[in-house]
Amino acid sequence: MILADAFYVAIPLTNSVGNILLKLSIDERMRGNKSRFLLMQLFGYSTFIVVMFFSYLFLLSHDAHFFVLIFSLNYLATLYVSRWFLKEQFTLRDVKYDLLVVFGIVVFYLGGNT
Repeated sequence: MILADAFYVAIPLTNSVGNILLKLSIDERMRGNKSRFLLMQLFGYSTFIVVMFFSYLFLLSHDAHFFVLIFSLNYLATLYVSRWFLKEQFTLRDVKYDLLVVFGIVVFYLGGNT
């Protein structure tokens, strides 16, 4: 059960790293470095395969609606990971919109079990 609980953190962070790698690959393409662009694209999309594997393992021990709730944390995780790795600035408005999306998903999935 402890391993399954580790996926609460692993799924959003791994997906965020994939998004960051894809964003960095676009920067490499703009610089004209095609080999680094393709390598970063390969690693970026490979992380999504890892996320699918983590998701499968998570779903073996949890209900599907918990998975959707965990996956909704990708919005916030990507925002913070891009700040840490890419030094992107985000505003309170960005955080509010992401929290609003997560809150909507939580209300929709938890409120529908009547």
